[in-house]
Amino acid sequence: MGNFLVLVAMSLPLHAEPKVGDSAEGGTMVPTQQLIRPAGRSIEFSGRPVDLVSSADHKSIFVKDNRGIVVIDAASWAIRQEVKFPTDGGSMHGIALSRDGRRLFATGSRSIVWEGAIAEDGKLKWSRSTVIPGIEEIQKTVMPAAKRRGSYPCGLALSPDEKSAFVCLSVNNTLAVVDLDGGKVLAEIPVGVAPFAVAISPDGSTAYVSNWGGRRAKQADRTALSAGTPTVIDERGIASSGTVGVVDLQQRRQVAEIAVGLHPGGLALSRDGSTLYVANANSDTVSVIDTAGRRVRETIAVRPDPALPFGSASNALALGEDQKTLYVANGGNNAVAVVETGAPDDQPSHVAGFIPAGWYPGAVACDENRVLIVNVKGIGSRDEARMKGGWNSRLFRGSVTQVDRPDAPTLARYTEQVRVDARVPESLAAAERGEPGMPALAVPRRVGEPSAIQHVIYVIKENRTYDQVFGDVKEGNGDPNLCIFPERTTPNHHKLAREFVLL
Repeated sequence: MGNFLVLVAMSLPLHAEPKVGDSAEGGTMVPTQQLIRPAGRSIEFSGRPVDLVSSADHKSIFVKDNRGIVVIDAASWAIRQEVKFPTDGGSMHGIALSRDGRRLFATGSRSIVWEGAIAEDGKLKWSRSTVIPGIEEIQKTVMPAAKRRGSYPCGLALSPDEKSAFVCLSVNNTLAVVDLDGGKVLAEIPVGVAPFAVAISPDGSTAYVSNWGGRRAKQADRTALSAGTPTVIDERGIASSGTVGVVDLQQRRQVAEIAVGLHPGGLALSRDGSTLYVANANSDTVSVIDTAGRRVRETIAVRPDPALPFGSASNALALGEDQKTLYVANGGNNAVAVVETGAPDDQPSHVAGFIPAGWYPGAVACDENRVLIVNVKGIGSRDEARMKGGWNSRLFRGSVTQVDRPDAPTLARYTEQVRVDARVPESLAAAERGEPGMPALAVPRRVGEPSAIQHVIYVIKENRTYDQVFGDVKEGNGDPNLCIFPERTTPNHHKLAREFVLL
């Protein structure tokens, strides 16, 4: 028999130091050993923020999270109000504000678009809801009745006259047209798979929809079900199509579909409507679309280093007021890429640098002087206000960061900090190819070098942290105060760890 390694997965960092949590260098260390030190000013709260919008006068910032809306006073950088959704929670994308700042719209996690009224004093109160049901035929075939999901509305945008809202229905694979005066659904327009975000042309004639799951599957495609929909996948089972749908709003039909990177998410349309930017989360790129020609004019790689492997997760973006600077949220790097956009068919776009953000930025907005960043994980599950006797994964602590638009020297300094905090040098070193003729080691120094281990048995202990089980092991870097399953109750786990590896 060959050599075996038994791994018991309990989320322990590979080195004795540093510990997850507050760092001696300042900021917060997360389980990936990335250091979170956002630039500018950050405000934290209990929740998972996913989207935001700023009022036209830039005095109020409305942040959507899993619970509801957090209203931030921009001048004092303090939370003015937290308003929960009346039922369910928030979906992973979708918030809009009327131009006069009096009506707010946000999508819920099941089948509801919420409308809120904003008073003179800036206070938000829910005023109406519009229900957009899911497709029952699909739900019945793939889910028991108790677990049926709704339409799961995501991104939404208002028509130029603000009489209609256009809502991406992820489960229905449609773009809904909602009459805002009557509070009812007028139509659903079939698009691609799992529509995520929508942008409306300045004249209101066209909608652009990012189809997270790509195009509709054809008979010969390899597929897997996603909420009941056959979705195009590769041989590994990973979604292999990403598209942007072009919807004629007069005809109420998708008239074109443009292939972009994988998992297209956030959209940003230039002020004149000529250029559409698409964040491709599973390709670490931004697609630049010429809307007149309905073609991808350019693809911008936005990783901190071109040699890095996949994982920047570029999921959201926003155009600066000058329409020449693009800010791209790189969730996997805990940073926002600053892109100087090129001229059509002339000068290519390029990444000028990176701004340090919180943990997993997932939305970005900007005005003339600031960049606003929503950090989905913030500082992690470390909400002390709700902590009782120990940590758990549901103690969400999200954040929003406000950063002054950096000049060139500041951006250079920020960029170097991102490289260090996101462990870019370590990632590049880990990806170095092995040298021939090296001896077999238990853990090879480089990818491709031989290992003395022939078989790995991976034992997964779900929903338990390292400290909860192995915090009492003195050789580890644990906290015995958090150990609730010590050796007397988990003798087998402790024996495996003692005989094989503590991990």
